[in-house]
Amino acid sequence: MKIGYSNNKEIRERSSSGGVVTSLLIGALENNLVDKIVVVDLDENFKPKYKLVSTKEEIIQAAGSKYSLMNMIELVRLIKSTKERLAIVCLPCHIRLLRRLENVKYIIGLFCGYNMPYEATEFLLKKLKIKKDDIIEMSYRGKNNGFSVITKTKEIHLPKYYYDFLNLMFVSEGCLKCKKFMNEEADISVGDCYENYTLITSRTSLGKELLNCADITTKSITEEEVFRLHKHNINHKKFGFSRSILKVFGRYFPVKFLGWLCGIRKRFKDELYYCKTKEWSYEDVGRFWDTVEEYDKFNEISAHNKRFSGTQDMIIIPENSKILDIDCRTGDGAVFFKDKIKRIICISPSENFLKICERRLKDNNINGKTLLLKEIPIYYEAGCFDIIFCFETLEHISNHNEFLNELNRLLKLKGKMLLTTPSKLWSIVHFLVAVFNIHHSEGYRRFLSKKEIRSLLNNNGFKILKEKTSVYLPFGLGLRRTFICEKEY
Repeated sequence: MKIGYSNNKEIRERSSSGGVVTSLLIGALENNLVDKIVVVDLDENFKPKYKLVSTKEEIIQAAGSKYSLMNMIELVRLIKSTKERLAIVCLPCHIRLLRRLENVKYIIGLFCGYNMPYEATEFLLKKLKIKKDDIIEMSYRGKNNGFSVITKTKEIHLPKYYYDFLNLMFVSEGCLKCKKFMNEEADISVGDCYENYTLITSRTSLGKELLNCADITTKSITEEEVFRLHKHNINHKKFGFSRSILKVFGRYFPVKFLGWLCGIRKRFKDELYYCKTKEWSYEDVGRFWDTVEEYDKFNEISAHNKRFSGTQDMIIIPENSKILDIDCRTGDGAVFFKDKIKRIICISPSENFLKICERRLKDNNINGKTLLLKEIPIYYEAGCFDIIFCFETLEHISNHNEFLNELNRLLKLKGKMLLTTPSKLWSIVHFLVAVFNIHHSEGYRRFLSKKEIRSLLNNNGFKILKEKTSVYLPFGLGLRRTFICEKEY
């Protein structure tokens, strides 16, 4: 197993993750392994359709995921309309049919958790009050890896999880029963991985042939890391439906469901303990975060990235600023702001998070260092940072005054701090999603009201320059507080 990315910058920018699939198809065409490529592009009504293409430019034009069920009869007719050698990208449910067609020489298979009919897209456009006649450009994985629409009068860029939520209403029954998440019968299987990387598994000699002719950069990845990245879908697809033991009211309930049910009591006690604990150390927080598996995977489909994208227009980062990212988690903030960052210090109480952060800094060519947070004061001299990032951290701190006073010490006079934290109203939701194992626990925490946050900032030498409250779930359930502060004294 490998991870990789296209060496062509244009391809990487147009693709969903890494651009490897597009480079594989171009390599097959340019090395005369095939005559044409079957791609999925959007027609004049912005509905996905199959096309036969024969140039590099056409392949790049069709790059990127299209989340919509397709008519397989139309695909078979298209393939049978020519005797030329073809390569195709497909989902697990397409493989066995395509293997019966003699002129399909290479099959690249996508990882797939579920898919939805085009009605899901139409539903989203309707809710956004967008008419198809006004659309200029539409992408399922556009800006910030989410659903993007450019119209004659406006641009809309939604986080990926907005579209993910539609599966609750539109996912097909077949997808719920399918066990072939990793597309094991393809010549090459590919899926999402780290940011700007593609996970690649070559399964046949034809797959190796495709890899050898593609203009990509690859490196190895362990099976353990692959399982960590896709644990949720692997467990759901491979074990959830195959280990059924109980039938109630005509429905089968798998072992995983029963285990989830039995774990509620323990998770309830854990969450009660975290909420009732009055004092804890930075090492306590670190030990908790070290137990959280799949942190990045969970937060791909949550409001996680809104803490960054929702604040980028609120603060100007001067060139050559020295930045501190306090409780940086796995380095998401540094990666998001990488084009504006020259130097950054990422601090976290979690050893596991810092290991991931170090790798992400290196992979994204960010000039940064990491430091394990065990206690206050922090290692650095007073006034050595121009900007401090404090994303969703204040609620995990036991002694707020000590913490904010230390950040004030580290910040230069007139230096800026970007601070985000969930609303106090959000505490019950965090409690319930952890109890029912919908999302990872947040561990030790104490949510603060807007009034409490303002008082703490003012009492510890910060002047609030800007303030914003944001709804960050499509159902309007959650609020995030954002503060841009300046060191006043």
